[in-house]
Amino acid sequence: MPRSFARSTAELTIQVSEAVSVNKKCDKLFVANFCDLSSSQAQSAIELAVDIGLIKKSGTNYVPATPLIRFICTPDESEKAALLRILLESYEPFLVFRERLNSTNSIDMCSGQV
Repeated sequence: MPRSFARSTAELTIQVSEAVSVNKKCDKLFVANFCDLSSSQAQSAIELAVDIGLIKKSGTNYVPATPLIRFICTPDESEKAALLRILLESYEPFLVFRERLNSTNSIDMCSGQV
């Protein structure tokens, strides 16, 4: 069954998560200003960060969704990449994709492009 996804980059998703990690409870305007993003860029990156489990919505604000978020505020890009890998490898759409790829050995078939 098709599923909608927020369209954003890994870099923007990390940036908005850093904003939430720094402030612990902030709204979309704070995130957009902190990251120097447009409202729509911030919204898409926030939606993706929520979807993969970095942050979560609490009322009208966003808060950390995992203690792992403390590792996001580092200049070491390899640590950020490791954190994303941990989260993505437990992300249900990725698990389904990987399972289908293993069984079909076709990216087109497992992504619904056929």
